[in-house]
Amino acid sequence: MEKNIKKNKKNKKYIYLGVDFNKTARNNLIQEIIKNYVYELIKTYPEEFSFKHLPFYYEEDAEKEINENKKENKLWKNPKSIHVTTLFIGKKGYIQNNKILNNFKEGEEVKVNILGLIIIPYKIAICVIKIDIFCDNEFPHITLSIGNYKPKDSNDVLEILFGKNGKYKDLYANIINGNDVDFINKDSVNIFGHDENVFIKLKNYGFSLIGFQKGFY
Repeated sequence: MEKNIKKNKKNKKYIYLGVDFNKTARNNLIQEIIKNYVYELIKTYPEEFSFKHLPFYYEEDAEKEINENKKENKLWKNPKSIHVTTLFIGKKGYIQNNKILNNFKEGEEVKVNILGLIIIPYKIAICVIKIDIFCDNEFPHITLSIGNYKPKDSNDVLEILFGKNGKYKDLYANIINGNDVDFINKDSVNIFGHDENVFIKLKNYGFSLIGFQKGFY
């Protein structure tokens, strides 16, 4: 069967399609995450969660505490880009007539609704989202930062939490379907064979970002 790989203007083959954000949108995202999600985690778990567990900071009090914990902060690193992956194509191409591939329009605006935050300290920070275009990923998300994990591990973490056998699958279904959810928890979850402290905050505060479709190569 014929295969098809989307190409950009330079005739380079895209490895995956997604939604990207400009610098202002990325900064707004981090500020929103801190204001609505991080502070709730700190308030709820003051002895177990603090700014030193975070890879990012944008406010003065956060900056002060992060600077006092430089060693811990260096355990985090940023992904190559903060984006949403909508379709992984790979180097060999993708079967034609794929809905996402056929509807892809480079540069077209996309609304991204922010619904939650998942943090495994020094391992990975994931933003739970909902987007208004087709997505091949069962759990659309933005990988905010990584420690010992890789960006692609976000998919496995979300599958463990929200998938068919996930403890929080019903909560995820509710918030994705537009129901009111205000949930916060710290849980010990087996991930990749190890029990990890997972901090979860799910709530739709009505915040959304405007990104744009982009092909990555």
